[in-house]
Amino acid sequence: MIHDMTISWINFMKRKTQRKTDPKFLRELSDMYHKERTENFRENIRNMQNRSRQIEEMQTEKQESYHDYIARRLRETKDE
Repeated sequence: MIHDMTISWINFMKRKTQRKTDPKFLRELSDMYHKERTENFRENIRNMQNRSRQIEEMQTEKQESYHDYIARRLRETKDE
């Protein structure tokens, strides 16, 4: 796979030196990459906000004390 990518890159570089690349093509390529980067950026921001929200919810949840936990487990085992 890497070999194929290297060959492709070499062929691209040869082609680039042999003739000028069409400016219209370069513009389309640039627009495509810009769109992809923007979408990824927005997705990453959304994911970060969701994770932050989940962390805040976890911090505000009241934790059960150790003694309450032991008492609950004893009740559960007696019921079984």
